[in-house]
Amino acid sequence: MILREIDVLHAKDIYDFIRKTPSENGFENPYYGMGFDDFVFRAIPERKDCAQGKDLPEGYMPDHWLFLFEAGKVIGLFKVRPRLNDFLASGPGHIGYAILPSERGKGYGKEGLRLCLQWLFDSPDFQDEEVYFQIRKDNPASKKIVLANGGYCHHVDEEHDYLRIRRDGLRLSDFPLAEFTNEPGFITPKEGKEMAGKLLVTFFPEVVEEMVRSGGAELSLTLKGENDMPIYRIVGTDVFLVLGIIGAPATGGFMEEMFAKGIRKVLFIGGAGSLVPSPLGRPLLVSSAIRDEGFSFHYMRPSRYVEADAGMLEELAAFLKEKGVSYDKGRVWTTDAFYREMPEKIRRRIQEGAKMVEMEQAGLIALCRFRNVPYGAILYSGDDLSGSEYSTREWKRSESRRHLVELAIEYLSHERH
Repeated sequence: MILREIDVLHAKDIYDFIRKTPSENGFENPYYGMGFDDFVFRAIPERKDCAQGKDLPEGYMPDHWLFLFEAGKVIGLFKVRPRLNDFLASGPGHIGYAILPSERGKGYGKEGLRLCLQWLFDSPDFQDEEVYFQIRKDNPASKKIVLANGGYCHHVDEEHDYLRIRRDGLRLSDFPLAEFTNEPGFITPKEGKEMAGKLLVTFFPEVVEEMVRSGGAELSLTLKGENDMPIYRIVGTDVFLVLGIIGAPATGGFMEEMFAKGIRKVLFIGGAGSLVPSPLGRPLLVSSAIRDEGFSFHYMRPSRYVEADAGMLEELAAFLKEKGVSYDKGRVWTTDAFYREMPEKIRRRIQEGAKMVEMEQAGLIALCRFRNVPYGAILYSGDDLSGSEYSTREWKRSESRRHLVELAIEYLSHERH
């Protein structure tokens, strides 16, 4: 599932939702019954202007219409107001939403609100400590959805319950990692044009060594540090190849330097521990990550999850389908401490939807979002944590490693991107 702001590109799918979702339970649909052409040429521009605060009537605040997509179909609409005036703060609040009538009761509201909260927390216009909701007393389903996302009831009146969700329950004064700012760093990488192209990060040293020996890759430059990082170029392409270092701080720090030198797109290929039963070597297209680490908090506001780049996720899925590659798609758990992956914590992460555990994705996704660099990751099922006993499965010998790197090079080499 992904959220998209209203746009003409997806007008048909959005309009199909609009015409099937009347105003009800406090949710207003001013375009219900409107013809398609009027919706495209009048309603969509109107909503875009409203999101930007253009030509708003007195007393109105900018709001964004975010549509929840699942398998190409719109199943929900979330109206989000990052800033409130006195009327909104005492009434409608930050978020109002509706789920397609035919899709209610299937968990879409809970997941959609979680994604919406992530969007709101990432918005520079949202400066409040809590998200406000106003819910009619005859709409217990919506109240349940807010409570399931960490909400609590602040107060009530005869017609409404007023719920709130704290920004992950954190106070900035309590946790240094929550002190996010967009302010530029004191130290910045040296800019250049040595790496004007795309980057493949892999953790498969035997594959990199074989490619260098066979002449498929050649040394391009070396980034200096306490542990130098050699950078190779795939012969005849603008694709650069690096061997990643365990943990987002190490690999991410070098990536910052590569961005300054011209890298404009990144694909990560690696292995991870399976939290749920999965055959050795089966690929997973990473859709989101649980931020159980530190690096990501320096690149985005506090939140429990970080979502992968939606455009690149779709692009990679289409490419894998085109190549006939069978794969899974889902969330991973990113942690800094693999010796602290306790059974109870594993169980909770599985309940949150994590299929694999690894050490880089949350940090690298957040870094690339901050730097506006498209990023995607494919991990293969390696060691196994899904049973009662841990198994290495000799995962570093998987035949998937070479194949995944070859696919990654083909994907990055084509100028379709």
